[in-house]
Amino acid sequence: MSIEVEENLNSEIILNEIIQYIALNYLSSFYLFCVVTSNTTKFIPNLENFHSFNFQYNQSENSKKVYQKGIDCGCQAFIISEDVFEKFLEDFYELHDISIQVFPEKHVLVYSELSEIDKKPLKNPAIDDLPHILFINLDLNSMKVKFSTTKFTGNNKESSSIYLITEIKINDGQEISSKLNGINLYPQKVHNLDGREIVLAIFNYLPYTIWKEVNDSNDEKVNSYEALQRTPLHIDGTETWVFLEFCKRINCSLLISLDEAGEWGEIFDNRTGNGIIGAVVERRAEVGVGALYSWYHESIFLSLSKFISRTGVTCITPKPRLRDPLGTPLLPFSLQLWIAVLISFIVGIISYKFLQKAESLIYQNSPNQTMTEISLNIIGIYVLQSVTLSMKSIGMFIFFMTVLILGLLLGNSYSSSLASVLTIPQYEKAIDTVEELAASGMEWGSTHDAWIFSILLATQPMILQLLSKFKTLSKENLEQRAIKKDLSFSIERLPYGHYAIGEYITEDTVYHYQTLTNDIYYELCVAMSTKTWPLMSQLDELILQIFESGIQKFVELDVVVKNSNNKIQLAVERSRHLETPGPTKLTPLHISGAFILLATGLCLSTLSFFIEIIYHRKNHGKVIRTRLNEA
Repeated sequence: MSIEVEENLNSEIILNEIIQYIALNYLSSFYLFCVVTSNTTKFIPNLENFHSFNFQYNQSENSKKVYQKGIDCGCQAFIISEDVFEKFLEDFYELHDISIQVFPEKHVLVYSELSEIDKKPLKNPAIDDLPHILFINLDLNSMKVKFSTTKFTGNNKESSSIYLITEIKINDGQEISSKLNGINLYPQKVHNLDGREIVLAIFNYLPYTIWKEVNDSNDEKVNSYEALQRTPLHIDGTETWVFLEFCKRINCSLLISLDEAGEWGEIFDNRTGNGIIGAVVERRAEVGVGALYSWYHESIFLSLSKFISRTGVTCITPKPRLRDPLGTPLLPFSLQLWIAVLISFIVGIISYKFLQKAESLIYQNSPNQTMTEISLNIIGIYVLQSVTLSMKSIGMFIFFMTVLILGLLLGNSYSSSLASVLTIPQYEKAIDTVEELAASGMEWGSTHDAWIFSILLATQPMILQLLSKFKTLSKENLEQRAIKKDLSFSIERLPYGHYAIGEYITEDTVYHYQTLTNDIYYELCVAMSTKTWPLMSQLDELILQIFESGIQKFVELDVVVKNSNNKIQLAVERSRHLETPGPTKLTPLHISGAFILLATGLCLSTLSFFIEIIYHRKNHGKVIRTRLNEA
């Protein structure tokens, strides 16, 4: 019995010494250690010099909450007893997915007093997200300690296979630290993946992500394969290019997950979804890219990379149309000025009548004009026509003098403005800014709700108005609305002067639209991955290096020139440069409004004459019958 106790004591001392050495030399930069054991574990490491979070795990609800608490507290290194390792892996995805804290480079140390590690846990898919894993096997029978790890690189099917790093003896009197000195127990597997496949979710969205099938798999254009059918593809794009460079750097190959119908997609509360982000949250893809913004809702379910680029979301709105020539007589004055003229006309008539009555009290032979004659005189003064004026009082003289001056000013102003209206084309009011778009009440839209994900939590009245007018329509409906010119279309301003424009905007319709002068909002484009994807740190490092180099400017230009319709790009860029045709020849159409006004007047006057004739004949008949009855 004493021998067995002594052996257990020796194994604990040896394991603790090895773990202390590894923690000091490989894991000391990490914030927190999680020591995971079971209620049957004989040995629990003692990490006196490190921040550690110890708990027993048995997959009960309470132990799951403790496990998740450790993740949220910042556990980057897990020291796990071999007897609980299988349970640890079974809940690895679930508990990391619902946690807030995200540390991509998890380091795991699994210790055991068996000569070989149990291969059963390695069949769990979670092992594919743990490249930094070390197995310690202490065998007291042979007095040896084996250090092994998973392959991870190369063929994905063999990535979980275990290979031996080193083996040391513990009974030769030499210190363990000296034996391990110079041996890399955590080899860097993520710097060279040796062709390991990474599944990337994208869809065709120029110029961010572009994919095309290649008929010949030996074609030099082939740079990826479709994830399910292994169809050879050629991919390109301002953001897809980042992953091509990423695979060149770490020696990986790309498999592409496609969902053209789902586009950006959405995530449901039960952790299912569609499109790019749905493929990632369901782990059909490891990472997704394609104008994905820093959305709050998606950040709860996924891990976001450093931003790849900045984009501004704006709209192209229908260009203002030429005003209807039927309204030409009204165009020289604004509505407010017409109201002022009408008020002055009414006030003039009333003043004229009042002064006429006052004058008749003073001068008995003063002429007494009817309201019709007064109105015609005022109108004549306003349109600069000669009128017959009769006056005997000074007050009437002053009144006519002021009315004549007002008529002179109004008449000349109207004539000069009318000349301008007739010779220079007049357009309807344009929608130039986001504020004007909201005030106009015009609908705007695209093929997916992703365009408004970033402003769903906004409280500004203007943004709320825009949200209420956003429409999600199919490409066919959008093409029809583009022809009708009754809808604004959301587009993106790329960082270096180009635009991301939907396919429903064609060469035939783009010339009828113009961009707004400002953006509805701007966003930062990121890549989204699962919360346990182990390569996020390497991707972030590459993104920052690309960003600081400035090479994205040339990549954007190259991608747009090769893949986009440059006529549409140029038309959108120059859409606010309206062509000014200059003076135009007058045609009958320009003064059709005046002819319509004349025709309306003739019709109304004729109708009035007929009514008067009928009325007078009826009254004349009554008078005759009355006289006959009296006789």
